[in-house]
Amino acid sequence: MRITSEKSLARGLDRWEALLAERASGEAKFADEIFAIADLLRGSASLNASLQELTRSADARATLAREVLGGKVSEEVSELVQGLVRDAWSELGDLAEALDAIGVDTLLVGAAREGVLHETEEQLYQFSRMLHSQRQLRVTLSDRAYDVESRAQLAHSVLGSGNLYTQALVAEAVTRTAHRPLTASVRDFVDAAAARANQQVASVVSVIPLSAEQEARLAQILGRMYETEVRLHTSIDPTIVGGLRIMIGDDVIDGTLATRLNHVRTEMTK
Repeated sequence: MRITSEKSLARGLDRWEALLAERASGEAKFADEIFAIADLLRGSASLNASLQELTRSADARATLAREVLGGKVSEEVSELVQGLVRDAWSELGDLAEALDAIGVDTLLVGAAREGVLHETEEQLYQFSRMLHSQRQLRVTLSDRAYDVESRAQLAHSVLGSGNLYTQALVAEAVTRTAHRPLTASVRDFVDAAAARANQQVASVVSVIPLSAEQEARLAQILGRMYETEVRLHTSIDPTIVGGLRIMIGDDVIDGTLATRLNHVRTEMTK
């Protein structure tokens, strides 16, 4: 998103989270409605354009949103969208993207309220690792030859005992495959859950399990490097031979023996 859309999204999130703070429940239902509106906009270019057309007044855009959504979603979500369309958006796809982000944020607010935010983050991370290691599962869940509901049901069966918020986020990741890779969506959700907890997530791959002391030491080192608390997700991969591969945000810290050996082989063949 460009700066104009980012500012509009930030204002919308501030208003929406203030409303959620006054509610004791309902985040999952709100998120479902928000995601459905994003899908509606992607499926109707004319409606999407009309809601963002700056030659229309802000009041006219809000009135149109209210008329389209009246009786189809909760009053709270209708008012959320009316507020969003009063703002300016840089690109036609940005409003739908903003709704996606707000829907994810809504689910994470619910997870935090129920005290299962870290659990949700961990379940999403484990699902991400499963997708990474099982190509056929990844391909099937992304195959739009199958309807979304069937793929979401498959994802839930594979996920097993994921909580309500994890299940909703996984279903949304499957739904988004029309415009966003499944693995990328799940990774985004893991990062969003960590951000909600004011943490960075570091994915650490080692050849043998790290001890509790080693994990604590590594978390301290990374915390100093990134100037924030860092939460570790660890996994085992015998193919790296030795050392560690650490992925945090867009950074990759690769100290594995396999990488060094590959580098030597490359140099020798020049």
